[in-house]
This record gives sequence, structure tokens and C-alpha cells, in this order.
Amino acid sequence: MNLNLVQLCGRLTKKPLCRKTQTGTTVTTFSVAINRSWEKDGVKTEETEFINCTAFGRTADSIAKWFDKGDEIYIAGRIKNRQWEDKEQVRHYATDVIAERFDFGQKSRQNAVSAKAGVSEGVDRPSLDDGIDQGQLQTQVQQEIEESEQEKLPVIDIDEDGINPDDLPFLND
Repeated sequence: MNLNLVQLCGRLTKKPLCRKTQTGTTVTTFSVAINRSWEKDGVKTEETEFINCTAFGRTADSIAKWFDKGDEIYIAGRIKNRQWEDKEQVRHYATDVIAERFDFGQKSRQNAVSAKAGVSEGVDRPSLDDGIDQGQLQTQVQQEIEESEQEKLPVIDIDEDGINPDDLPFLND
């Protein structure tokens, strides 16, 4: 069995960067800071991991629109390793998380105060006082993501009587 699944919860280190490919696909890149702490022999230790993330399509559009530096985000996705050579033919490697799904966490204090004051940094974010139900907004964004995922999946009509479980490789393991 193969499984490539990542779940993260952390805060954005800066405003997500949104671009379009030559074919028009939206690509948003961002970094998530994840804190970890533990105690050993009475000494509390903390460390922070910085995880590079990339989202595509409607997921990318939504993250770029609704998130800012310091906001908490929950991500489900997969790991992607990349390699390339620069002009001096030095090989470089990078590991990213491809964000396939996301959910809202807490706004940073600064962003929550800005939202209450109606201040926006180029993004038309709903404020906590503008009458928009945050739960309804979250549901709407999640529905948009699910719709975009359904658009990618082909629908195949199969006669269920014609399926032989012995022909399915993942059931034989």
C-alpha cells in the first residue's frame, strides 16, 4: 500500500503569493510555521518548522483571497519533492506540501483587529461585524473546493456485476 498524506496546522509566515501559469491555472505559494514544544528533565524546549506549501486552482484562489500573514490554517495534502539545476549546473532539491484541502483557523491578532476596523490590505475580507456568518463562509469555501475537485474527476459508468474483486490490485495485498 502507498500513502502520501500530510496534515498541518500552523500560521502563515507571510501573505500568500498568487500567480497564474501560462495555461491560466492559479498557483499560490506560502509558508506555514509550526511550533512544537516538549519538556525533558524539567527543561522546556521549543522549535519551529517552516513548511513550504503550494496550492492550485480554486484552492489556490481561496487561500490567496482569505488568508494573510499570521493567520492560522489547517491543511491536508501531499508531499512533493522537486529537483532542478541552476545556471552553474548545481543540483538543488526542495520538498513542498501540495495543499489539496484547507480549513480556517484563528486570525492573527493584527488581522482580527484590522477586520473589526474594516481595514483591508488589498483583499476584500469579510469583517467579523459585516453580517457574514463565518461558519457559512467556511462552508461556502469548502463547497467551492469540493466542486472544483469533482470537476477534475471523470465519471465512469460501470456495471457493478462485471467487477471481479480479484482484478483489483489493492484488495490482493
